[in-house]
Amino acid sequence: MRFIFESTTVFTLLFSFLIMNQSHAALHPEMQKLIPGNLIDLNGNQVSNQNLQGKIIGLYFSAGWCPPCRSFSPVLKDFRNRNKEEFEVVMVSADRSGAEQLKYMQDMNMEWSALPQNSTESSNLYGKYGVRGIPTLIILSPNGKTISSEGRTEVNYNSGTILSNWKNSPVYEKVDNPTPPEGQQPSTPATGTNANPNPSSAPTFTPPVRTASTLDEEVKSLREENAKKDALIAELTKRADECEKLAIDYNASCAAISQDLIEAETKLASALADNQALEKQASECKQISDACSMEIIQLREQLQQFQSLANAPFLRGWIYSDLHGWVYTDENIFPYVYLESTSTWYFYEVGSSSPARYFNYSDQSWEVWK
Repeated sequence: MRFIFESTTVFTLLFSFLIMNQSHAALHPEMQKLIPGNLIDLNGNQVSNQNLQGKIIGLYFSAGWCPPCRSFSPVLKDFRNRNKEEFEVVMVSADRSGAEQLKYMQDMNMEWSALPQNSTESSNLYGKYGVRGIPTLIILSPNGKTISSEGRTEVNYNSGTILSNWKNSPVYEKVDNPTPPEGQQPSTPATGTNANPNPSSAPTFTPPVRTASTLDEEVKSLREENAKKDALIAELTKRADECEKLAIDYNASCAAISQDLIEAETKLASALADNQALEKQASECKQISDACSMEIIQLREQLQQFQSLANAPFLRGWIYSDLHGWVYTDENIFPYVYLESTSTWYFYEVGSSSPARYFNYSDQSWEVWK
């Protein structure tokens, strides 16, 4: 997907300015950044994003060509209709064309709004939340913060109480009317790489709850897969060594045979049949040697591939480290990181490495991490 950052930024600033000058309530600034407008209904008409104000939002990544999406959409529609005073859906289309998107919305009688197919806003959201499969339902607080990435599962199996659970999330914030007083510009706290680099204070919020059972199972599964890959790598390495030894033995045999052939040509000019047999044997040895050399090359390429797979990083908001356990950060708060084992925030000194320096907010001291 391509992201046109400059044009999106200009569009967002212009739209935010227009919204701030309206007399009615506007979206929270963070939600405004995520869904700046450009919404359509199932007939393709432009609609306002004002009906999203103050509600929990479900970003519905979906497409009409996806059978699981067509199965889940009626379930989501029923849940939305039962809770539409507090919950609203915005579809983020992955359809192949605008016509297919509208047909899908009409077939499902979707009463919520959608971002147009292949729009810059849609591409930005797919990239921001790392969506790789559909249907996916991302649950957002009215302030734009992510409550859950497992909305589809939660709506399917816990529709009766999940809305209350979302409202009890530590990142949930009820937003009634975030419009600033006349003449006052809204302020947004600096985060991520634009944050104040002075490590005098840590973030005041607690990271989202980590679903330990799910992540631990994934870590366990990953380790089991890596163990299998390590065993396969060891086996391939053993076979490569055996082939290399075999090639050396055959090369030595070929050298000896060649020497015998030279001596035979000098001493036994009349033994033509024996010479032909030796030449054939030498040719076979050469073929075997070439075949082994080719197999060694192929095995080493496979070995490099499996080593690359075995060393693939495991990232999903929470990052697992064998030395430090679970560490949390993301693009919005980095260089602040949260260490689960000590329940403490740290500040990473950008640019430091081998070793890296971190400021511990618990005991107000710098630490060195290898």
